[in-house]
Amino acid sequence: MNTTTLTIHSGNHEARRFSDRLRALFTAAGEALVRLHDQISTWSERTEQRRYLSGMPDHLLRDIGLSRADLELEAGKPFWQA
Repeated sequence: MNTTTLTIHSGNHEARRFSDRLRALFTAAGEALVRLHDQISTWSERTEQRRYLSGMPDHLLRDIGLSRADLELEAGKPFWQA
């Protein structure tokens, strides 16, 4: 095997390792973005549900087993808190 062949094979190996690392990085970044999207969606849904419950009359709250005090406690939570 001459020096030129060794350099070419070594270069291909380095390029493949770089490509594998880059693919892993993009995969991890994509997974992180999906998790972030899911978390933001959860927060948005939670905020919307609390807002909807806040507008419900007492008799409908009783129908679903909540009192106005329960609702005020729930509505007072920050969006990130379950």
